[in-house]
Amino acid sequence: PAVSASAVGLFRPTGVWDQATGTLIMEVLQIDVFAAPSLLNPNLAAGVPYVFSFAIVNAFDSREYNPMFIQAAGTAFPRDAFTGDYVSKPLVASSAAQVCTCNFAPGMVAGFTTRKIGQLSPSNAFDNIVSITLLSNVAMASTTLRFSGLTGTDTPDRAGVANIVAVPIEPGHPNALFNEAWNQTSGVLLLEIVLGTRSNVTYVLSYPLRNKATGQEAVTTFISSFAGIDLPDRLLERGPGNAATLLVNDFLSKEVRQATPSTRGDNVISVKFQTRAALEVGTVLSIAGLVGSLTPSGTINITGVVTSEDSPSGNSSNATGNVTGNMTGNVTGNATVSEVVLAPVFDSNDVFGFTAQWFQASGTLLLLVLQESAAKVDYAFDVTLRNPAAGQRSGDVTVGTTGPVRTTVVQMERAAGNAAPMLVAGFMVKGIGQNTPNMLAENTLTV
Repeated sequence: PAVSASAVGLFRPTGVWDQATGTLIMEVLQIDVFAAPSLLNPNLAAGVPYVFSFAIVNAFDSREYNPMFIQAAGTAFPRDAFTGDYVSKPLVASSAAQVCTCNFAPGMVAGFTTRKIGQLSPSNAFDNIVSITLLSNVAMASTTLRFSGLTGTDTPDRAGVANIVAVPIEPGHPNALFNEAWNQTSGVLLLEIVLGTRSNVTYVLSYPLRNKATGQEAVTTFISSFAGIDLPDRLLERGPGNAATLLVNDFLSKEVRQATPSTRGDNVISVKFQTRAALEVGTVLSIAGLVGSLTPSGTINITGVVTSEDSPSGNSSNATGNVTGNMTGNVTGNATVSEVVLAPVFDSNDVFGFTAQWFQASGTLLLLVLQESAAKVDYAFDVTLRNPAAGQRSGDVTVGTTGPVRTTVVQMERAAGNAAPMLVAGFMVKGIGQNTPNMLAENTLTV
């Protein structure tokens, strides 16, 4: 320990530190061990302040202030009448700590006891709001906060803007104001605190970032600080579901097929899709390009298709036929039909209800989300459309969403052959001719 001038020579220059109990033991030196006790002057004079200091390494995690005590052992000091221990006296915090019982309180280690991050929406090409909730056990001023991991946005670099505000949840506390520096490539946001934060007050900071037009998984983000209060990287707790940081929706699968290419036939159009994020209530799923149908515009029924993991259905029946027919004799060992496992398909009627809006001219089907869907699971439904009277080719079919969750319009994966959606059978070339008009001549008709 380092001691004040008044304490020089009175304390042994080294002490004993116990990390587990947080105890420092210092020994008072004897001036003259050969003098008679009656001739000795007391080493520590009454009323004289003695100051000493010692360095310890703060913990890696935040710590709250713990009361500290001083205890002296020796013949001149009293003992507790019941326990026999030497009496301990509380150490009084410094005047700075008494004014601000946070940063200067002995044993206090700075840290964010609350550190959460979320977002407003997973919509594509959307001006998103990233919301950060922070509570620190110390006051912060002249400190820079560093948020890292915010990758995958369309927000270009920017710096020097002094309008980012952290609003305290508790009333009666002032806002905190920041200067910002944003780097798009690294996904790092630096916020220099202009108006300081207070200890043990929860602040919510909202920062605008533009989502990109393509989907991405949520990112993992960290917070640290420097130039004042120095704190290492700590993980920010991510919001649940669609509030997960910088989660951007897209279609992980998007399939469409039909049941029959017959003219004027009642054709079952089958749709199966999966999204990266949940479709929130009020979102509209739009499927366009089913042109040529004779079904008039209006409300149309949809039928949910459900399968389970242990009950293969749909196209699995075709697999059964192929195994028993074309593959007879080649299937050996445990390669049986019972091993065909399909991912479960969830009931679309739970999400969209039992009706949709149909627009004949554009071949568009609109489905309104009535109950939030689950992310990363398959949904499937059927809708019946009347095929046209004349043959036609299958065209591009697109899918997208609008409303609370906006998803970029993309082409669906069309089934091949006669299962291609809105492919209707017809003669593309149809003609007949002959090779001679002569009477009683043998005539060849060519079709």
